[in-house]
Amino acid sequence: RLPITVLKKKRKFGIWINSDPVIINNSPTFYALISTRDPDVILNDAEIKNSAIGREKIAPTIKATFDYDEAVDAAIRIRSKDRKYKLQEKPLSLRNDTLFSTTIALPSNLIEGDYETIIYLIQNKKIISSSRDIIQVRKVGLEKWLYTTAHDRPLLYGIFCIILAVISGWGASEIFRRFQQ
Repeated sequence: RLPITVLKKKRKFGIWINSDPVIINNSPTFYALISTRDPDVILNDAEIKNSAIGREKIAPTIKATFDYDEAVDAAIRIRSKDRKYKLQEKPLSLRNDTLFSTTIALPSNLIEGDYETIIYLIQNKKIISSSRDIIQVRKVGLEKWLYTTAHDRPLLYGIFCIILAVISGWGASEIFRRFQQ
């Protein structure tokens, strides 16, 4: 969870500038909401607010100003486009009225860390049970080596990139030279 600063574009003196910053504190870096139906249909407003589901999880309604609501809408729109917020993308499929399954595609630029999952059991528009678990997101393999080398040993990473660029350029020129003969 990190703060988000949302800026509004305004035209001043004939140019567009970013102004009027609104800070949304403790907003999740990734959020996915999957349910059998829209939460507004299966839950009452008090349960949604108390359990922080949907918009309440992204930005709790603490400031009741138009600018804050507009900033929250903008943050949700931008992060949804970047695939960091997934709100009701597809419904949850039930099996035998007791089991469920779903898949969630994680964005490639997801920040490493521990992500909390919460499963709610809802009956008669009330949450009757919940279960929490942690999913650990980590880099592995070549991606981890490149990331670690770039941040811990930048000189080695720079030399590696130069060598890779030279080899790639030479290899491409050799391939084109052979095709021209």
